Amino acid sequence: MGDEGRDRWNRERATPDTSGLESIPEPLTLTLSNSVKISLQPPNLWLADLEGADLTGYDLSGAFLSGANLSGAILKDCDLSGAHLIVTNLQNADLRGADLSRANLLDANLTSANLTDAALVGALMLRTTISDANFDRCNIHGISVWGTRGDPKRQNDLTITTIAEPTITVDDIEVGQFVYLLLHNQKVRNVIQTITSKVVLLLGRFTDDRKAVLDRLRDELRERNFSPVLFDFDPAANQDFTDTVTLLARLARFVIADLTDARSVQQELTLVAPNVMVAICPIILAGQQPWSMYGDIQRRSRGLLPIHEYSDIDDLIQGLQENVIVPAEIKRTELLPSQTLA
Repeated sequence: MGDEGRDRWNRERATPDTSGLESIPEPLTLTLSNSVKISLQPPNLWLADLEGADLTGYDLSGAFLSGANLSGAILKDCDLSGAHLIVTNLQNADLRGADLSRANLLDANLTSANLTDAALVGALMLRTTISDANFDRCNIHGISVWGTRGDPKRQNDLTITTIAEPTITVDDIEVGQFVYLLLHNQKVRNVIQTITSKVVLLLGRFTDDRKAVLDRLRDELRERNFSPVLFDFDPAANQDFTDTVTLLARLARFVIADLTDARSVQQELTLVAPNVMVAICPIILAGQQPWSMYGDIQRRSRGLLPIHEYSDIDDLIQGLQENVIVPAEIKRTELLPSQTLA
């Protein structure tokens, strides 16, 4: 069927005339070269053999295509939103620009399919399901993947570049989307550079009486072109707490940990110091001591510097460069290969 027939198919699916039985046109069917017929509202193509079929631009939203053979089919710019594609064979299919939002791709085989500029987008309960799907060797240049449900069974050797560019492959669809943005979006690159070269993580449970110290320390770090990040946690730790504090520490250029209240950072340092290769400069108000087991953390951490003691906030700020920043930068150099430094 040519463009005229396809346009009629899409038009009548979108706006069927229901004013009366006498006015409804005869049911439209699409006959392909292999004699398979497609019915309207929505198409039922369960187990159909559509190998190599050219369905460019067709409205197949909500179609029942589970178990169908669409290997090598041309589905470019096709509307497959909400389609049922469970165990569907989509090997080598051309899905460039296809809308797969809210589709169900459970256990579908998309090996070597072209998903350039395709959309796998969903929201709330209406998500694109990709559980156990096979995406091996797909081209995912420009793909949009947001709010999907489940994890693919396979997703190796995914190409994120065009045929006119040097080939770059990844083994994860979402990683591929991120790397693509990193390569093609200067703003994203600037964000990554800021995170890896400027972020200083401040650890401590800064109560009201310690707020002045926090504010001055933040302001001084900003004046020195750092990006301070405060982690002020609820003592009731959970898995989210563990993941968050270790992730922030891995992203930081270095860490400043205020030990003035012995309970303030005990849990954080117990997680970070032995497990994350990052320079950590502990500071403490004169006259106070860290908790009794602090020495154990010192023995197990390569990045933990000697404690810097300060008499008041002015003393801390005046000696920040000499007693905190410089030692932290030296330790950072010791911990990381020189070629990775910003």
